[in-house]
Amino acid sequence: MPGAVFFHKTSTGMSQQRVISTGQFHAIAFFALVLGIKFIVVANYGNTIPFWDQWDAEIDRLYRPWLEGNLDWFSLIAPHNEHRIFTGRVLALLLFVLGGNVVNPMLQSAVNAVLHTVALLLLLQALLRALPDSSSRLPVTLVVALIFAVPLGVENILFNNSALYFLILFGILFISALTRSGNQSIVGWFAPVLATALLGCFSFASGAITLAAGVALLAVQWLTGVRRTHATIIMIVMLTLMMVASVHFTPSIPAHASYKSRSLVDFALSMLSMTGGLVFYAPSVVFMYRQLRKKPDAGDPSWFLFALLLWVLGQMVIIAYGRGH
Repeated sequence: MPGAVFFHKTSTGMSQQRVISTGQFHAIAFFALVLGIKFIVVANYGNTIPFWDQWDAEIDRLYRPWLEGNLDWFSLIAPHNEHRIFTGRVLALLLFVLGGNVVNPMLQSAVNAVLHTVALLLLLQALLRALPDSSSRLPVTLVVALIFAVPLGVENILFNNSALYFLILFGILFISALTRSGNQSIVGWFAPVLATALLGCFSFASGAITLAAGVALLAVQWLTGVRRTHATIIMIVMLTLMMVASVHFTPSIPAHASYKSRSLVDFALSMLSMTGGLVFYAPSVVFMYRQLRKKPDAGDPSWFLFALLLWVLGQMVIIAYGRGH
């Protein structure tokens, strides 16, 4: 059934109907709600001047070399602390040039809001595809909208942290490409998976965790007999090599050692804090157990949720270790 009917005029001046499906209407409403609240936060609390890392990471090491004609490709992939923020640098430089060589943090925050909301919309669509019952799509959409409409983590909304949002975007695209391979050719599978994996690693250091989640998923599918093909082995090897290279070329910052977990107790307390004493993720554990019992086909959309949970777990582990203290 149609979700909404709109009227628009054609080039001849005649009125014409345009039908939007219920799913499209829900997607538009979700996008408008989440993005609108982010824009409200930026408009009321955003900075009109650069803040913190923007002075050195952007102005001194990106915009100045660009204006002087000294910017090269190595500067774009050079590390910033533990991260290689190539994608964030490219976006920042693009906005700087399009804005007439003017640093505009408000514009950057607004673009980041769009970038994050697009990633969340892709996540929502993938979650809806994994639902066995279409009647539950509206309640899920409402719950997800409520979760992401609340402006949690306002510092991320207000700071120019586009590399973090690129990590989320390419992580979702990577998992989607990896788990939607049921009817695709080998070439059609490898190209998007490896491309999104590489871009994720050049967005944030924990892009390596995205690769680890992919390797873990394929290993589980191999061991359970869901996907035992030569292509699976090749993909596991390639993602493992990329993950090892990403970790190897991640610099260690001595000044950040004080932030890391100093013991298993520090690490355990951080994990318990992030998971609400493991209570919040009990349903996830139940789902993953049932998934391993059922062992659906490799192209089943439920594997997206399984891989997503592996990815979230990996991100929590690395945060509990790297910022546990």
